[in-house]
Amino acid sequence: MTILGQHFDVQSWRDVLERTMNTIAELEPEKFVMIMQQFPRSVGRDKRKFGETRELNNRLFIEVRRSAKDIQRFCFQVLEAVELSSEDLKVEVVSKIE
Repeated sequence: MTILGQHFDVQSWRDVLERTMNTIAELEPEKFVMIMQQFPRSVGRDKRKFGETRELNNRLFIEVRRSAKDIQRFCFQVLEAVELSSEDLKVEVVSKIE
Protein backbone atom coordinates (compact mmCIF):
# COMPACT_ATOMS: atom_id res chain seq x y z
CA MET A 1 0.00 0.00 0.00
CA THR A 2 1.01 3.59 -0.49
CA ILE A 3 -0.30 6.44 1.63
CA LEU A 4 0.81 10.02 1.12
CA GLY A 5 3.76 8.81 -0.93
CA GLN A 6 4.99 6.33 1.71
CA HIS A 7 5.03 2.64 0.76
CA PHE A 8 4.26 -0.15 3.22
CA ASP A 9 3.97 -3.90 2.81
CA VAL A 10 0.76 -5.19 4.33
CA GLN A 11 -0.76 -8.65 4.55
CA SER A 12 -4.43 -7.86 5.11
CA TRP A 13 -7.05 -5.15 4.89
CA ARG A 14 -6.81 -4.86 8.67
CA ASP A 15 -3.15 -3.93 8.16
CA VAL A 16 -4.25 -1.30 5.62
CA LEU A 17 -6.65 0.17 8.17
CA GLU A 18 -4.06 0.21 10.95
CA ARG A 19 -1.36 1.76 8.74
CA THR A 20 -3.78 4.39 7.41
CA MET A 21 -4.88 5.39 10.89
CA ASN A 22 -1.31 5.45 12.26
CA THR A 23 -0.14 7.61 9.34
CA ILE A 24 -2.93 10.13 9.85
CA ALA A 25 -2.32 10.17 13.62
CA GLU A 26 1.37 10.91 13.02
CA LEU A 27 0.86 13.58 10.35
CA GLU A 28 -2.33 15.22 11.63
CA PRO A 29 -2.60 14.59 15.39
CA GLU A 30 -4.97 17.50 15.98
CA LYS A 31 -7.28 16.28 13.23
CA PHE A 32 -7.22 12.78 14.69
CA VAL A 33 -9.32 14.05 17.60
CA MET A 34 -11.94 15.02 15.05
CA ILE A 35 -11.85 11.49 13.63
CA MET A 36 -12.52 10.09 17.10
CA GLN A 37 -15.52 12.39 17.47
CA GLN A 38 -16.85 11.70 13.99
CA PHE A 39 -16.41 7.90 14.15
CA PRO A 40 -16.91 6.88 17.82
CA ARG A 41 -17.91 3.32 16.88
CA SER A 42 -14.62 2.85 15.03
CA VAL A 43 -11.96 4.75 17.01
CA GLY A 44 -11.60 5.37 20.72
CA ARG A 45 -9.73 5.13 23.99
CA ASP A 46 -11.75 2.27 25.50
CA LYS A 47 -10.85 -1.09 23.98
CA ARG A 48 -13.94 -2.66 25.55
CA LYS A 49 -16.26 -0.62 23.29
CA PHE A 50 -15.19 -2.66 20.28
CA GLY A 51 -15.40 -6.28 19.18
CA GLU A 52 -11.92 -6.80 17.72
CA THR A 53 -9.30 -4.11 18.03
CA ARG A 54 -5.82 -3.07 17.15
CA GLU A 55 -3.95 -0.54 19.20
CA LEU A 56 -2.52 2.41 17.31
CA ASN A 57 0.81 4.07 18.03
CA ASN A 58 -1.05 6.89 19.80
CA ARG A 59 -2.55 4.32 22.24
CA LEU A 60 -6.06 4.61 20.80
CA PHE A 61 -7.98 1.61 19.52
CA ILE A 62 -9.66 0.91 16.20
CA GLU A 63 -12.38 -1.59 15.42
CA VAL A 64 -11.07 -4.11 12.88
CA ARG A 65 -13.99 -6.53 12.65
CA ARG A 66 -15.00 -5.33 9.18
CA SER A 67 -15.08 -6.65 5.66
CA ALA A 68 -12.42 -5.60 3.16
CA LYS A 69 -14.98 -3.39 1.40
CA ASP A 70 -15.96 -1.72 4.71
CA ILE A 71 -12.33 -1.10 5.61
CA GLN A 72 -11.66 0.45 2.21
CA ARG A 73 -14.74 2.68 2.52
CA PHE A 74 -13.83 3.71 6.07
CA CYS A 75 -10.24 4.57 5.07
CA PHE A 76 -11.56 6.87 2.34
CA GLN A 77 -14.04 8.47 4.77
CA VAL A 78 -11.22 9.15 7.23
CA LEU A 79 -9.02 10.65 4.52
CA GLU A 80 -11.85 12.91 3.46
CA ALA A 81 -12.49 13.93 7.09
CA VAL A 82 -8.90 15.21 7.38
CA GLU A 83 -9.13 16.96 4.01
CA LEU A 84 -7.08 14.45 2.05
CA SER A 85 -8.10 12.76 -1.18
CA SER A 86 -8.80 9.13 -2.02
CA GLU A 87 -5.85 9.60 -4.39
CA ASP A 88 -3.60 9.76 -1.31
CA LEU A 89 -4.21 6.05 -0.61
CA LYS A 90 -3.39 3.27 -3.05
CA VAL A 91 -3.69 -0.42 -2.29
CA GLU A 92 -2.33 -3.01 -4.67
CA VAL A 93 -3.79 -6.48 -4.19
CA VAL A 94 -1.53 -9.34 -5.19
CA SER A 95 -3.00 -12.82 -5.49
CA LYS A 96 -1.02 -15.63 -3.97
CA ILE A 97 -0.70 -18.72 -6.14
CA GLU A 98 -0.33 -21.92 -4.19
